[in-house]
Amino acid sequence: MIQAVKKSGKISVLDPNSFELQGGDIVVGDRNVIIGANQLAAVTKSLNISREQAVQVLTDTFKKPVIVAGIRATVKDADGVHRLGWAPWHFHIDLDMVLLVNRNTNKEVALVHSPDALFKLFAPQAPLSEAPTLREVKNAIQAVVNQLVQKAEAGTLLSKGEMDLAELLSTYPKVAIQREIIMGKLFKRSLEDQGYDVQELPGLGVFDKNTPTTKDSRSHFFFGTNAVLSESTALVPNNRIPVLDAAIERVYQSLGYNVIPMQSASKSIVHWGGTRCSSETCRRPYIPLKSRPN
Repeated sequence: MIQAVKKSGKISVLDPNSFELQGGDIVVGDRNVIIGANQLAAVTKSLNISREQAVQVLTDTFKKPVIVAGIRATVKDADGVHRLGWAPWHFHIDLDMVLLVNRNTNKEVALVHSPDALFKLFAPQAPLSEAPTLREVKNAIQAVVNQLVQKAEAGTLLSKGEMDLAELLSTYPKVAIQREIIMGKLFKRSLEDQGYDVQELPGLGVFDKNTPTTKDSRSHFFFGTNAVLSESTALVPNNRIPVLDAAIERVYQSLGYNVIPMQSASKSIVHWGGTRCSSETCRRPYIPLKSRPN
């Protein structure tokens, strides 16, 4: 938290108690601190400063370069004027990404929540183009639903996660799922543009803003992000979807991590979080870390 004043066009850091730091919208890496659009907006609004100044305030706070990850869009600034800026994908970026070190190469990698990868996993027979059309999305959705229905008709009991996934794909507006796929590609690009090695974690999250906190909300979030990392161990949300959870686990294992599945309700977004949110675990940049072995 920071209080800042304008002095000769510059920002001076005075008191760390005047705006909110949103832990879920802050991801700390070796090179940078990555923030989401909600954190950026909170600083610009609280201090009535520009986005560029807000990034500098946060850079001064963390003593490490701050960059923004999100969706490039026209947003309203603190002065009420709409300008090109950043919009969030989901509520906080720790639902959208994990920043970790490939323990095999000692290099930093960004893992990104990817609806596109989910459909490639479940429906390779219905490929999506780089800018998927609504028809392509409908075909991919139907392929996934058919696969789950056939599994049930063959006498295999579907898991709770599989039933929730089938419900989501069958009832949620197809255009909203198309939007999720495109937003995922844009979020991934925002990190690639900053020079990050980005790998995809299959997942799908839709958030019904009309009923965000009720039990009958249509919100579902299937994901492998929001993980807690401790040395070579990764505490990763378990979606109760065997094919999806196995694919997510393989990504972490390929980077040198032992995965401990954490039971996480398929509608965890309704309760505003997942594994990382629940634990309130945050790697703090001002605590010296032991050097990793080469």
